[in-house]
Amino acid sequence: MAIISYEKWYELTKETLNWRGTELSAVDNALKAYHKSAGTPTAQQLKTALDTYISYLNKKTDMNWASYSRNNKGGILMLRDEVQDMLDGQISEE
Repeated sequence: MAIISYEKWYELTKETLNWRGTELSAVDNALKAYHKSAGTPTAQQLKTALDTYISYLNKKTDMNWASYSRNNKGGILMLRDEVQDMLDGQISEE
């Protein structure tokens, strides 16, 4: 698939002592929805959820979301790039 699986996303963004807050859970749910029905509408919903999460992280980290601990393995950056590439037509939905 063009967009990483939920399982891989979860592994890349999990933290042992941190729970998944509202914004991250919204990305989780949007990613699951995308994989149930891949296409531009669900990819756009995923992008919206991810943009909201990144905005939240920017507020939390003083505009430095990429250095946030959940992105240590590059999962947030990877998903953001894959979703944008898919919406730009650079990668297919399959």
